[in-house]
Formats: sequence, structure tokens, C-alpha cells
Amino acid sequence: MRLNHHWVNPVSLLIIVAACSETTSVPTPARPRPDVAIAARSGSPNPRTVPVTSVVGDDPSFQIRSDGLGSYKNSSALQSEIQASTTGDWVLDSYTNNSPRMIYLDFSRPIAGSGVNGGSPVAIPSGYYKFHMISKCHLTGNDFLTILPGHTVQCPLRIGQIFVGTRQYGITMNSGVTSAGEVSWPETNYADVTCNSTAGTCANWTLTPSGTDPNGSPANVAVLIETITSGTHGKTTTTDVKQGDFYLSFKIDITNP
Repeated sequence: MRLNHHWVNPVSLLIIVAACSETTSVPTPARPRPDVAIAARSGSPNPRTVPVTSVVGDDPSFQIRSDGLGSYKNSSALQSEIQASTTGDWVLDSYTNNSPRMIYLDFSRPIAGSGVNGGSPVAIPSGYYKFHMISKCHLTGNDFLTILPGHTVQCPLRIGQIFVGTRQYGITMNSGVTSAGEVSWPETNYADVTCNSTAGTCANWTLTPSGTDPNGSPANVAVLIETITSGTHGKTTTTDVKQGDFYLSFKIDITNP
């Protein structure tokens, strides 16, 4: 574009530059992150998990039982999975999308003198509860997917988000190492996790107690805690308060898929 010898004021020059730049190509959109692209192709919101079917035993002698509505299958309304690429832990959660599924918890087997200051345990009512259940095998150096066929390892087991009215409780079976912010309870027992597969990558597991009750029957010592939330000067803190120890028996079968 020729300007000859005419004087061009700054405003006109800006207009000329803008006009010349109108044919500039539009920038190419940024590529989606690889993990997002993989998730889109797979149709799964989180391809790093392995959906599993969990069956909670219904034996009337168990203190942890199912709600009688069959197996707990992973779906958009229920989380039943192994966290494959992160911890290798098993999770069964009825809070996902407000699932109606529950488990039955029986607190009829308290351990005398295990309450606060050596007092009697304070039980919550036995009954059906919504729940978040997790076996954090990574805390004992294990992974559900790498347990050798026919082998048994020991892992913590916790059932949390148990509500009685507005009061929140949890059940913990973890006598050793914990993740940040958690407390170990040395009197409790780990769960036994057995790989029932005969070869290859484990795809079938059973969780049972590693301990026994005074009669010699399989049962774990588990602690019932209440999680108390308080606020001071705009800060919220949570404290776990022991309610007492209880004998709990259970059997949970897990299969992939």
C-alpha cells in the first residue's frame, strides 16, 4: 500500500494496519489433554479405575451385611471399583449420585471396657445405613490388581459417612500405618484380602476377618468413632472421638467385571 507523501495521522495508521490484518488465519484450537481424549474415546469418566461387582454376605451371623437387594454393581448411581492407576484400593460407595443402596451394620457385640476412659462402648443403633467403604491396601504396600493368585494379604478396611441424624460415625479396622490425617487403632485387625484367581492378573477377591472372637470364630476387632466438626474464628476442625470397640464378622466377594 503506497502512502505517497501525504501525512498520515496515528488514528488512520491504526485503521490501515487493522484492515491489512483481517486476513490473518484464526489460531488452531489447543489440543485436548491426552487423558481427556482417552476418557472421551473409552466412554468412561475415569479410565483409570476398574469397575467391579461387590457382593456383601447376608449370613445372619455377620455384623456387616447387605441390604438384601443383590450385588453392588458399578454404575452411574453406585461406585464399586478398584482405583487401578492410583492406589490399587477397592471402593464401594452408595453416596455416588445418591444411590438408594445401603448395608446393614450390627453393633450387638461390644468389647467391655473399650469405651472412653475404659468405660462401656457406646453403640449406635444396629440397622441399614448409607455408606462409603474402602480397603486401602496401598497402606500396607499392596494392590488389589497385583495380589498373586491364591495369595492372601492384609489391608485396612473402613466404613465411613455413617449418619445417625446429623451425627457422623465411622468404623475402622486398621492397626498400623495410615494416610495423612487419620489415626491408627492398634487393638483392631486388618481384613484378609484373598485373590481367588488361579492365574494371571487377579480378577476375583474375598475380604474376610483376619482376627477371631473369644469363641474362635472369624471376627475382627473394629473401632467405632464419631467425627465431630467444630468451628472457631472461621476455621473448621474435625476430631475423631472413640466410642468403643466391637467384634465384626463379614464376607465380601469382589469380581471383575
